[in-house]
Amino acid sequence: MASLVPSLGQLVSDATCLFKKLFNDEAPKIAACAPGRVNLIGDHTDYNQGYVLPMALSLVTVVVGSASSGQEAIIVTASELADEPKKVDLSLPNEGFPSFPGLPHWANYLRGIMHHYRALPLPGFRAVVVSSVPLGSGLSSSASLEVAFYTFLQQLRPDDGDKVAKAIACQQAEHTHAGVPCGIMDQLVSVLGMEGHALLIDCRSLESIPVPLSDPGLVFLITNSNVKHSLASSEYALRRGQCEKAASILGKPSLRDATVNDLEDSHSGHGPTMKISDPSMISKWEDFHYSRVSTYSYCSTLFVFPVPAWHCNKLTLYSLSPSQESRAQLDDVTYRRASHVIGEICRTLKAAESFKNGSFQEFGKIMVESHNSLRDLYEVSCKDLDDLVCAAMEVEGVFGSRMTGGGFGGCTITLLKADAIHRTIQNIQERYSGTPTFYIATPSEGARVLNLS
Repeated sequence: MASLVPSLGQLVSDATCLFKKLFNDEAPKIAACAPGRVNLIGDHTDYNQGYVLPMALSLVTVVVGSASSGQEAIIVTASELADEPKKVDLSLPNEGFPSFPGLPHWANYLRGIMHHYRALPLPGFRAVVVSSVPLGSGLSSSASLEVAFYTFLQQLRPDDGDKVAKAIACQQAEHTHAGVPCGIMDQLVSVLGMEGHALLIDCRSLESIPVPLSDPGLVFLITNSNVKHSLASSEYALRRGQCEKAASILGKPSLRDATVNDLEDSHSGHGPTMKISDPSMISKWEDFHYSRVSTYSYCSTLFVFPVPAWHCNKLTLYSLSPSQESRAQLDDVTYRRASHVIGEICRTLKAAESFKNGSFQEFGKIMVESHNSLRDLYEVSCKDLDDLVCAAMEVEGVFGSRMTGGGFGGCTITLLKADAIHRTIQNIQERYSGTPTFYIATPSEGARVLNLS
């Protein structure tokens, strides 16, 4: 059964009760919320200026509070998973006294938002934070917190109301104070989310196109593996660096501007090759060169890429011409990272068009292609996520499934017929060795001010 999610009203009530308990029975005067998100397709493309297709969720972060007469911000989190202390007393930033990261770690997101807020100086205030977005799940609890807190601050001291600039400020906060070089997707969809729609976002122009998700016979099921890997943050930064390296070698501003042909030219004759397979993940064999657009179904991959000579039984050797030597600069790992990004950008556009046309089988197939690419080229999946995808794909009525988010744990997203929900959850519970939780993804609106009266 899908997990029960606290309603927005319940979260506001919980936050209000805690605020009164902490601050002499005073009722908060201001409230705001912002959603988490799930990305249907387009992972690790946003910081490469590509396309993404996320939707805002009914899982939200709520901030309630009031202005105070002092020059400090007293903020309390109700999250049991946040590091101690749960209550912080933060100095308000201004031009002469900026805010810096520190302890506890959860408060760095708030320090960053105050630092990058676009209408300083801020007045003193007291606030309580509650959330239904599970931490470390890949559903963007951090962006939800950032955007909710920014929206709260807008009620204390209004800025110019520019929504895109608001999302950029929240992204900058995560860069400078949380130390995560994230793209713009999470913050932008948390700000701009539309009820009943996903958003096809161009992460270069920051323009978005609503994609209706209104078919009552279809459901997106989120499955949380409840696995969190500590290497996620460091590997995220490493992947971004590899993409920037690839773009530089290719002579492009970003991988958004690169093509498969650019990638092939840069890697021509780069060394011995062999075919690699993983029988435990493959049920049907197809030859597939991963630098080209694929048509494979899940667990149907046979990859071809350069490998060290000591791994090779049968080698195809290439000699380099002088022109090839000048182009063959991408090492194998960087080549695979770029291959994923270039392919994922194309897949995202194709998937959005498929969904708008009602081609749900095609959309599902593209989801699976995306997962395989994240697993084998970008190497951000893990056994838990692979097992969840395989278990979902065994069920009749499932169109497609993939990992979602940064990777190394977290969630999968599955497109299925509404009448297949029960048997899909049951099959996953039987086949997956962990303890998953399930959410029905409801496309919801973005950040907003809440009425406390």
